[in-house]
Amino acid sequence: MRYDRHHESGICSDCGLECESVTEDQGIGAYEYWGARGNDVCLVEVSPCCGAEVVEGGNTLVRITDRIARKDHKDGRIKAGDHYREVITRCYRRHGPSWYYVKKIKVKAGTVPVFGKFRFLKNKKEETN
Repeated sequence: MRYDRHHESGICSDCGLECESVTEDQGIGAYEYWGARGNDVCLVEVSPCCGAEVVEGGNTLVRITDRIARKDHKDGRIKAGDHYREVITRCYRRHGPSWYYVKKIKVKAGTVPVFGKFRFLKNKKEETN
């Protein structure tokens, strides 16, 4: 159901991403209690991403790193040898704690630059030929 109410802006208390709250009805709906019928409505402001509370605060991008996985990750989405991008964000509440949110995004093999000795050896080999 849609309700027109004032929506709060802030960060999601679960994942830390900036968002604007949405109104959600978390009531049990129609009920009957000893012959008396009713409809329970409990309107709550929640974040659209996780359904958690929206709190005052913000987030700051800390680092974006392109990587190649050395081993399989625990969640099973990234396997050894896969290319992925790691995005680290610092989330903070106005009057409360702060935390880091790490997001790993799998990318195509050709889009991740290879740094270090592998690139150096590749260029060295091309120069000698």
